Amino acid sequence: MKRQETLIRAFVALMIAGGNDLKTSVLMRYFLTIIAVALFAPVVLSQTDGSTFQPISLPSNFPENKRFSRAPKPDPYLNEKIAKAGWLRKAHLLLERSRHFKEAGMGESSWRDANTAVSLAPYDVKVFTTGADLMLQDRTEQAAERVIALADAFIAEHPTSVAAYHLRSVARSIKKDYVKAIADITHAIDAEPINLNYLNHLSSMLHSIARETGSLGLFQLAIERLENNLSAETHPVRRIWKKHPVASAYLARSEYFKRIGDRVTQIADLTKAIEVSSDPRFYLEMRALAYKGSVRYVDAISDLTKALDGLDKQSRYSRGHLDEARIRVNRGDNYVLLESFDKALEDYEIALKLDPRAKKYIESKIIAAKQNRENKLRQ
Repeated sequence: MKRQETLIRAFVALMIAGGNDLKTSVLMRYFLTIIAVALFAPVVLSQTDGSTFQPISLPSNFPENKRFSRAPKPDPYLNEKIAKAGWLRKAHLLLERSRHFKEAGMGESSWRDANTAVSLAPYDVKVFTTGADLMLQDRTEQAAERVIALADAFIAEHPTSVAAYHLRSVARSIKKDYVKAIADITHAIDAEPINLNYLNHLSSMLHSIARETGSLGLFQLAIERLENNLSAETHPVRRIWKKHPVASAYLARSEYFKRIGDRVTQIADLTKAIEVSSDPRFYLEMRALAYKGSVRYVDAISDLTKALDGLDKQSRYSRGHLDEARIRVNRGDNYVLLESFDKALEDYEIALKLDPRAKKYIESKIIAAKQNRENKLRQ
């Protein structure tokens, strides 16, 4: 208030000081009007009685989360809108509030709003898919069971909805019901074979199976379901995804065989992955590691050389010099094990130029290789 009174007195004094001279008076008053608007507007607005427009705020414990500072701020009138909206509009608004709760780390509130939204409009495609996805983000069994029930009802109403099969697969994988989860996701992939979300979910699930159960029957089920439709050379997924789903399934199964110490079958699965993949460079590197573990260093070097030769052909999938540096370091390690120290040093030195960030790591290999070469010459 003191600031406002001071500004008003200064304003009146300057207006009076304009004098009788018409030109001076007009200019002074014009100038002072601009100053008054700039100075008084914030003061007047801050003192305005906004009781009529007072928003209904979100819960008082809604925290400010700096990680999501770029996300849209919650609508301060959101609760009021939800209270007045019809059932479908209310469902969409509840999902909006659920997202804000999720961003703020309030998982329980987010789950409650998403569940309520889907309950209001269980057969609306957008409401169901968005709500189910929000519920599954915490990966709890409670959420998984609820989404499975909702998806069953939704699929009965919309049997061609591919997204519903995907969400039900995610829910079933959380409950570790892998047989049904694989059936659902392969059904989704059959319908949309170039959907990377579906392909990545399958790949992730198969790697989980390799770590948790190692059930060969589950791998075989996935491979057979995928090979029926995705193995053709002309299939579009082979052109846009370097980790072909069938190859990814073989890779996951090879991890299981590695874990139980069956190197022969591990290498056989990696060989199958190389055969079906449109970009075998990644699988060649993995097989080279398997060869190295089996003391087959010449074969490992051969695979790494093929991977190195394929970098230019598959440049759109690679990180260029960093990939080449990694492959050269791995090949150098195999040369060291064969006591071909000159070739190893050549690979290490090129890798050092390509990836100076790994300077200490690569230099330690160079020093060790030189010492081993000197020791060999002394013998």
